[in-house]
Amino acid sequence: MRELDLLPEAAKELIAEDRRTLKRLFLKNIAAEKTKMAPESIAELVATYFSGFCIEQNMKLKRSSLFEKIDDLIATLRMI
Repeated sequence: MRELDLLPEAAKELIAEDRRTLKRLFLKNIAAEKTKMAPESIAELVATYFSGFCIEQNMKLKRSSLFEKIDDLIATLRMI
């Protein structure tokens, strides 16, 4: 995502459409849970989280550390 400006316009459009699709899927699943917080807000948080998570994977962190982060996210989401 940080190097998005370096890509051709067609590639940017594909990435943007993929991101919109992913957010719609997040929203659909989150809305089914009847959350306290607006499902749209939670979907945006989850999408932002996973963007950062993907960047962190490039840092070659221990796999157990990555799973702990996902577990922490899920625990947090269950509270909201």
